[in-house]
Amino acid sequence: MNRGLGCRREMSILDVYICFLVNNRIWVLDKNKWKWCYKSNVSLNSSPMKTIYYLLTILLITSCTTAQISSDYQAYTDFQQYNSFNFKSDFSPQEMNEFDQARFKRAISHSLADKGYFESEAPKMMIDMNVSTETKQRVVTYNNPSYYAYGPNFVYGNCGPYGGISSYYFAGPNFYRYPYAYRGGFAGYGLTPQQEVVEYEEWTLVVDFYDADNATLIWQGKMVIEDLDLDTSPKRKEQLINRYMEKLLKQYPPES
Repeated sequence: MNRGLGCRREMSILDVYICFLVNNRIWVLDKNKWKWCYKSNVSLNSSPMKTIYYLLTILLITSCTTAQISSDYQAYTDFQQYNSFNFKSDFSPQEMNEFDQARFKRAISHSLADKGYFESEAPKMMIDMNVSTETKQRVVTYNNPSYYAYGPNFVYGNCGPYGGISSYYFAGPNFYRYPYAYRGGFAGYGLTPQQEVVEYEEWTLVVDFYDADNATLIWQGKMVIEDLDLDTSPKRKEQLINRYMEKLLKQYPPES
């Protein structure tokens, strides 16, 4: 008996590179055929599909990490004179180890160098940085795959090959396809909204530029990041810090 159109193997989590849900069908990239096909014999209530669904939900949540950026500066300041920089001798942001402090220094230096500024032993401006963290909570809403049934058979309306109506019925762990319209009970699956309260660390990064001669604060950039992930590989941390500092220092020099 035909178990779906195009995919006839039982699906495991190792068989799926990409999957998505369209019109209540699970579409997967078959690694053997390398083409898209949908599987009508997969239940969203199965363990592999639950795992995939939760992973996709987590990916969506983590991909939405936001960074709020703002800046302020001393009015009537001629920023063109500040063409060189260095870091204050006590540049040591709290909440960070020495390695991450050095990464932030490099990121700031690279971003300013790209703008034409250079590091000097007799700088025009001095740079400092402060870091603070605060534990906060957010409510995460996700859809939990769930199964519901009314009667022994699952009916799924679909345009048949001759313009008619084809249908599917449920038996055991699989869905099967009828070549004709079937009347009977109803069974199917759905997505039940679930909510969960999760904690995260909100990071506030403040970068200060001072006049090197009189120690006057001339510019300040502030970035608030939800859940800055520094518990990762050194290479990944370097990339993250470079990206955040590049975004922040786009605000400097301020537009006249």
